[in-house]
Amino acid sequence: MRSKWLGALAAVALLSGWALAQTGISVENTGVVTRPMVAGQVLPETHNVHTILWTDDGSASGESYNVYVSDAPITDVGAANVYRIGTQIPEGKQAYEHALLTPFAPGSVTNYYAVTVVKGGAENSKVTAGVNATTGGTNGTTEFGQAMWWFLDAPFIDAEFGDWAPFTPLYLSPLDQHFVGGAADGPLDISGNIGLGINDTDLFFMGEVTDDALANTVATGDGGIWAGDNCEYYIGFYDQRPSTPRHPTTQWGNETDPTKAEPDWQLDIAGNAFDEPNRSQNYAAGMHGSLQTGMGNLGLEVMTKETATGWNLEAGMPLSGLAQDPAVIAPFKPKIGMILPCTMALPDGDDPSGGRQAQLFWGKDAAQNNSWNTPSAWEKELVIYDPKVFGLGGGATSVEAKSWGQVKANY
Repeated sequence: MRSKWLGALAAVALLSGWALAQTGISVENTGVVTRPMVAGQVLPETHNVHTILWTDDGSASGESYNVYVSDAPITDVGAANVYRIGTQIPEGKQAYEHALLTPFAPGSVTNYYAVTVVKGGAENSKVTAGVNATTGGTNGTTEFGQAMWWFLDAPFIDAEFGDWAPFTPLYLSPLDQHFVGGAADGPLDISGNIGLGINDTDLFFMGEVTDDALANTVATGDGGIWAGDNCEYYIGFYDQRPSTPRHPTTQWGNETDPTKAEPDWQLDIAGNAFDEPNRSQNYAAGMHGSLQTGMGNLGLEVMTKETATGWNLEAGMPLSGLAQDPAVIAPFKPKIGMILPCTMALPDGDDPSGGRQAQLFWGKDAAQNNSWNTPSAWEKELVIYDPKVFGLGGGATSVEAKSWGQVKANY
């Protein structure tokens, strides 16, 4: 869906020769936006959207923009009930498609917005009502969106999860509406919590798995780590707005080819890797013969341990390790407000001689079986929320009940 405001602003900008220092703001209650369907995508996706628009006085260039939301008029972007939803939006955009997503219970909201200028790495955080901050609220309805946890302090990799608090991971069970490839006997056979975290420089993994038999016979990432017990993470390193089509095929971050500039990853770590980072693999169909070696070669640090009911996994690795050609493409730079395409899975390998009996996916359709080379089948996404939403980072001390809710929805 193309906003009527976007075309109007583009036409005015061309006529006036505006450069890009923002001077005015407005909001369009765009309503329901349906993502265009592409090959391999089975289930339609919709989001409730507010489109924030701003104009320009032509006084500067080399700028970007931060976008903020609150449930009250914004007079200070550092206030406790003001949350960032867009980080360093490039010049020339002058519009931001904000999906109304929350990590808590969905519901009705009235939102106020502000836009600030970032130049030379410094933010001009001044807020002026009616200029770069809205004076009236815009109504909408939020939907639940699973968080990708933004770490203010990197976790210690020990297969314990106290330093992930208060993050709520995704829970997968064959009793819920999740697709199972193969056969799972029930939640005691395979189920558990799984999640991803991130900061400016690193990607973090967690899995807290219930599993009645831990089995993965593959010794290195040169082979099929995916075939035994492991945590399987599929993630796109790019911001996917609600009207942006999903990738029908895997891309691998080749900036010299614009059709492959946004990388899609399958990252697998064995449930019995213990502290051996090469008992992992990264995979992108079509890249360097498709199958890569263990992520230990890319800087992975991992720890797994057996528990009374299964096993735990925790890992971290530098984002620079997943820049396939650092001379051509810079490492992925995550930003607060991004929406990253994603799915995750818990493969189950009960047979000590090897092989996979089941694959429990975050998703409902059998197309999940094609996740390894069809990102359009992933169905899901992660949101990098402002840590202040969770009362972290010297901001809010509690979540604003009327705007963000208190209880996680069933996802």
